[in-house]
Amino acid sequence: MSAARGGCDLTLAPYQVSDMLSPQERVDILTAMAIAGSRSREVCTAASGAVLKYMKQSSFSDTVAKQEAQVNALLEFLQKDVGYVDDPEGEWYQGFLYTLAHGGDCEDLAGLLLSMSDCLGIASRLVWMEQPKSKLNHVTAQVLLSPSGGVQKNMHWEWWANQAKSGDWKWAETTISSARVGMHPYDAANRYGKDRKSVV
Repeated sequence: MSAARGGCDLTLAPYQVSDMLSPQERVDILTAMAIAGSRSREVCTAASGAVLKYMKQSSFSDTVAKQEAQVNALLEFLQKDVGYVDDPEGEWYQGFLYTLAHGGDCEDLAGLLLSMSDCLGIASRLVWMEQPKSKLNHVTAQVLLSPSGGVQKNMHWEWWANQAKSGDWKWAETTISSARVGMHPYDAANRYGKDRKSVV
């Protein structure tokens, strides 16, 4: 199966990704999947439902506080309702509607967070984290909390290796239970226990 086809089919069951692909190529596939997901009524309905279910308050003094609460609601939904599921041996991707129904690992959940954030008008990006001491690398997400409010859809899809470059980008780790906006994945793992094999 081609990587491009995988990016378009949101219901696609897990398929193995070639070990020959570079991190940039892998993130390009995830980005294509995230863009496709943000155009899905089902994904956007799930985003709205997550906010209704998990957002702790309904009125906010500023846009950034509201956006942070929305993303925290998405994180709680992904951590509790969707859930983390290990890949079989090797690297596997899957459609985001499949992830909503069956759970997924770090790149599935981070990519789905990008889709859901975009449904709410919140910019996001993937972060590829090299982990030399681990069998696997890690994929996580960051969100841009902006006082100007909503962003034009799909204008901020990008990825960075390891470090945030600029702006008010905040970590949004989907695989560690209780991780919240702004908490680095390693800090979340240290605080809440290493409950995910992909974060060392």
